[in-house]
Amino acid sequence: KMFMRTSPTISLLLCGFMFIPRVNLQKNESPKIAIVGGGAGGVSSGHFLRELFDKHVQIDLYEDKEIGGRVSSVKFAGQDYESGGSVIHPKNMYMVNMTKMLGLKPRAKAHGILGIYNGEEMDFTGSSFSLVTMAKMFWRYGYDLIRLDTWNTHLLEKFSSIYDHQIAGHAFTSVEKLLESMSQDMRDLLYVSAEKKFKEEGFSERFINELALGALRNNYGQSTDIQAFVCSVSLAGAMPGLWEVHGGNNLVFKQLVKHASINHIHAKVQSVTLTSTNSQSPRYILEGVNRDNVPFKDMYDIVIIATPLHDKISDIKFNGFPKPVSYFPGEYKRTVANFVHGTPNITKFGFDNLNDFPTMLLTANRELYYRSIGKQFPVNWGGDGKAFLPSVWKVFSEEPLTESEFDDLFLSYDQTTMVDWRAYPKYGSTDNIPPFQLAQRLYYVNGIEWAASAMETSVIGGKNVALLAYNQWMGLHGNIDQEVHVKHDKTELDDSQYENLDLISFWVFWVNVKAAILDFPS
Repeated sequence: KMFMRTSPTISLLLCGFMFIPRVNLQKNESPKIAIVGGGAGGVSSGHFLRELFDKHVQIDLYEDKEIGGRVSSVKFAGQDYESGGSVIHPKNMYMVNMTKMLGLKPRAKAHGILGIYNGEEMDFTGSSFSLVTMAKMFWRYGYDLIRLDTWNTHLLEKFSSIYDHQIAGHAFTSVEKLLESMSQDMRDLLYVSAEKKFKEEGFSERFINELALGALRNNYGQSTDIQAFVCSVSLAGAMPGLWEVHGGNNLVFKQLVKHASINHIHAKVQSVTLTSTNSQSPRYILEGVNRDNVPFKDMYDIVIIATPLHDKISDIKFNGFPKPVSYFPGEYKRTVANFVHGTPNITKFGFDNLNDFPTMLLTANRELYYRSIGKQFPVNWGGDGKAFLPSVWKVFSEEPLTESEFDDLFLSYDQTTMVDWRAYPKYGSTDNIPPFQLAQRLYYVNGIEWAASAMETSVIGGKNVALLAYNQWMGLHGNIDQEVHVKHDKTELDDSQYENLDLISFWVFWVNVKAAILDFPS
């Protein structure tokens, strides 16, 4: 979801070059690596380890379920639909590069109508006519939309610096240090609520309580009292050009496993045991059971944990460590994606014609039992408007919808299913963000989710852990937690810039707003 200007660095990324010091590896010098977890973070760490160590390393990935983790799809009403990580921004450099490398294509775009409902009436309703929507948006939110554009631009320029650092081979042992490498401002966003930060930047109560809250409830199931960094990532999704992979986003990670020659072992890891007393050259034994419940046991030089180490998520035991490795505080928030084949109860929301009903209905009310309602398109949809498509909708909620709740939201329906999972962290205190390194040559990808959970951030975490493991194995300690200096422009929003907008600047801005509205994710 990150938007950046084209730069030499980005051009190099697109070409796939990595200027990282390499050492000619002999076969007997190559580490044996285990990755526990086959989601975005685990698979991407394996991919980047393969690039770093080349062919001289064995990479085993343990995943007893489908590759992709929370980037997944569900079969429903005769079609497959995205049920997890659903959108990619054109400036998500790693996700874009990997899809190009693998020869994957964007799914056809499905334009729609945005609406925001407060529980009693519609705060905002867009239109199928873009000029009407543009006028309505500006009438409702005024210069806050331009503030948002400016805010996103400054934020994403800073975010882009992580790509430069990783190209140069820099790695960080903590999430805080990684964010600080972008700028101190980025790290500071972990320690202030979204509501407070946006008020400081001059955004109106209406914007905060409608657009910001609606986006957060849809993307993270939470409110504007969470840290500002998460909200910033959420609102970056309002930038234009969002897309999905034709055939499903999880194809990226399924094909990446094959492309990187990663050995996918269909098994569940139950314990990680430190066996070597030499702190500089630890060895780890992994034990567990495969799909047939047959026990396995194997030894590794490097272990990467790419599954959340939190209660209700993981039951891995860590044995033999001088300093105990334990689960982290905090919990993952339950999210239920309810899929419905039917017709929405449009009169409940004040509509008479289904064609006027929003294809993405956000909710700006913390007390509602549902978070959003969005029209869905199959992962293999080709954009043919004449082709028959089932009337499928996805309702995000905290709990599975009851029969009476389905009856409340839909006039009629004949089929339902749900995906019930712990989708992302419950954001609150940032005092205990897990580190990237748990012990010598034992790493943890998922700590980055406690800054913000998204496909691109997970891949960035995977790249950071790969670099951390590589640098430590090769003795490149100068590339770890090194202070990097990046010059950024002023980030505070100055109201005077809005007072002097000429008509041409205003029109250029609204071209972008128009694209953002039409591309709003469902």
